[in-house]
This record gives sequence, structure tokens and C-alpha cells, in this order.
Amino acid sequence: MVKVDWVQDGTEATKNTRRKPPARAARDDREVREGNVSAKALMARLERQSGQLAIAQTKVEEMTKALEREREEARLLRKAFEDERAGREQIQNQLNRERAARAEADRNAEEAQVTASALEGELQLVRAQLEDLRRRRHRFSLRRG
Repeated sequence: MVKVDWVQDGTEATKNTRRKPPARAARDDREVREGNVSAKALMARLERQSGQLAIAQTKVEEMTKALEREREEARLLRKAFEDERAGREQIQNQLNRERAARAEADRNAEEAQVTASALEGELQLVRAQLEDLRRRRHRFSLRRG
């Protein structure tokens, strides 16, 4: 058994843990160093590694497919975001046009109100002049009559 002193990020107290090296790996390494590896042992090792490799390849394929799905989702989300942005820009442009049209309508209404007030003043003046002419005519006809 091996005694290991361990500190994590300098924040935890030192821990003493006992760790046993994997027996199979140690035995395989020892056999290879000694040259006592039989064909049967090599085949067993190759089969084990082949199985591990197949599992790793399957996991890589699964992760690749998951990554492709996530990329497709990200692409779709990006497209939806861009469509949303384009829609907002169209609405903002329409709002700006409507605001400009309303401001123009407000200016036109103000001008119409000023014109109406001026015409009202002119109408009162014409009425006053007409009334004055009627009075003069009435006085003139009384003097002659």
C-alpha cells in the first residue's frame, strides 16, 4: 500500500489517504518488463483493450451526435433570434413612420387651427363692415326721405 499526502487548492487540511495501485496494470507491466508474456495473455489484453476502445468510440460517436444536435439547436435559436430582431426593426421603423406622420398631422392641425382663427377674425371684420354699411345706408335713406 502507498501512503499519499494530498492538499486540494491549499484550502483543505492535508489528508492521508491510502491508495492501492490496480493489480492488473501492475501485473501486466511487470510481465512485459520481464518478457514473460504469453500469447494467451497478450490476446486477453488486446481483447480487453479492444473492448475499451469500442466503448470509447461509442461514447465519442454519442457525444459527436449530441454536439451536432446542440449545434443545430444553436443554429435554429440564432435564426429565430435574427428573425425576432428583424421583426423588431420592422416594427420600430413602422413606429417611427407613424410618429412622423402624427407629428405632421399635429403640425397640419395646428396650421388649420391658426387659419380657422384668422378666418374667424376676418369674418367678424366683414360682418362689422357689413353692419356699418347697413347703418350708413339706413342713415342715408333717412336723410333723403
